[in-house]
Amino acid sequence: MIEKVIFDADLTLIDSFNVVHEIYCITARKLGLREPSRDDLRRHWGKKIMEIIDGLFGKKQRNRIYEVLSEVGEGYELQLFDGTVEALKLISKAGLSLGILSTADKRFFKPHLERKGVWKLFDLIVGGEDIKVRKPDPAVFAVFLDRYKPEELVYVGDSLVDWEAARDAGLGLFLAVTTGHTSRNDFLSTGVPEIQILDSVVNVPKA
Repeated sequence: MIEKVIFDADLTLIDSFNVVHEIYCITARKLGLREPSRDDLRRHWGKKIMEIIDGLFGKKQRNRIYEVLSEVGEGYELQLFDGTVEALKLISKAGLSLGILSTADKRFFKPHLERKGVWKLFDLIVGGEDIKVRKPDPAVFAVFLDRYKPEELVYVGDSLVDWEAARDAGLGLFLAVTTGHTSRNDFLSTGVPEIQILDSVVNVPKA
């Protein structure tokens, strides 16, 4: 019996890539660094923020880059994908509890969920600052598995590492959404059943 639906944040709930890329480019210009291309950022997407900084700019000014990145990011408002708010409310109303598991630190996605009035729908939120490992290591679900049996959990994510982590943790169900950089065919080729591949979070209540 499913008890909790857990969501990834970036590119699952939040349409973040283009804005985040702009934030990194502005940060680079402010510090006289080479602006990363979209492909550069895509290659490091899903890593913890310090790993992304190291991958894009090197370790020399990592703390200063993080500081400027945070300052620049405060002036931006990220949008949730269309229909996400309504979908989350439907799932909650149906009696299932909601959670978030993201590699991003909570401070980078909390304001955008608060602005849309859905932050309080989630009763267990795990960000990058809360875990030492990152997906696809199934240990990322440790906090959830301390409270629930694996078969009671659903994970909704947009990437192959989301799928691999959920599969290896033995979760009851993984639902893939194609709002990120991973296509339907990419998911199919790694063993995700077609019925579990959705266009967006909007389709999760029906699924």
